[in-house]
Amino acid sequence: MFGSTVKGGPSEGGTRYWLLLDSSGRQIIVGQVAEDAAVSGDGAPVLIAGRYDASPRSVDDGDKVTLALTAAGGVLVQATGQAAEDAAVAGNPVLIAGRYDSSPRTLDDGDVGAIALDLAGYVLAARGGISVSQTPTVTAGIYAANDAVGGLLTFANAARITGKGGRIKSLVILDDAGQDAEIELWLFNATFTAMADNDPWAPSEADLRKLVAIITSGGGAWFAAGTPSAARVEVSQRYDLVGTSLFGQLVTRGTPTFAATDDVTVILGLETD
Repeated sequence: MFGSTVKGGPSEGGTRYWLLLDSSGRQIIVGQVAEDAAVSGDGAPVLIAGRYDASPRSVDDGDKVTLALTAAGGVLVQATGQAAEDAAVAGNPVLIAGRYDSSPRTLDDGDVGAIALDLAGYVLAARGGISVSQTPTVTAGIYAANDAVGGLLTFANAARITGKGGRIKSLVILDDAGQDAEIELWLFNATFTAMADNDPWAPSEADLRKLVAIITSGGGAWFAAGTPSAARVEVSQRYDLVGTSLFGQLVTRGTPTFAATDDVTVILGLETD
């Protein structure tokens, strides 16, 4: 970097100030260089001011003007490029750059960071993982095969935005009575007419159109824990919701006998969009 000095600027207390310029006559400004450093202290980024005008300004050739801002304070950018989204790229569209990192970055509160990209150049979107637990009221007694176990289950916040969804990642079923019967969790993208507890499982055709997953504890998924037992099933099932909740009901294919009305708990692991 080349430097020179030029007289100018205000004087205070008899002190004369100089501007440091490069070889092209541009002012040299020292700012923050570390992308993941806090925005404070010495060497902080230089704040460049602009101006908002309710009506567009008229500027002549060679005029010196401030940066134009939107009403929200964003920089007003005029881009010349192809207007049709599905047409070939032409003109001078504005390209917004990001950065790919082979290892995840760690940013602190208030840090400046580049847009994160994956290996293919797509913007990385954050996903949220949640676990939702439900304990239906079951019969303290015996069930017949193919009966509903408990009533309607609601897994709230299965989508962060109405009409969006996610992916089911796991199901854990806890059986305090240690019956180890085959139990299925039927999941729907909207509320449905659930069966009464201990009644035969027979959803309507209309409700079956809302079905997004059936997860079973069959196949040796049960593990003893003293008297209680637990089943864990790994899942990778996409779902899209009408609202923000998943709805479900348990169905048994065996004949379990539960000792208390809170003997069964289901924990659903979800990855939301």
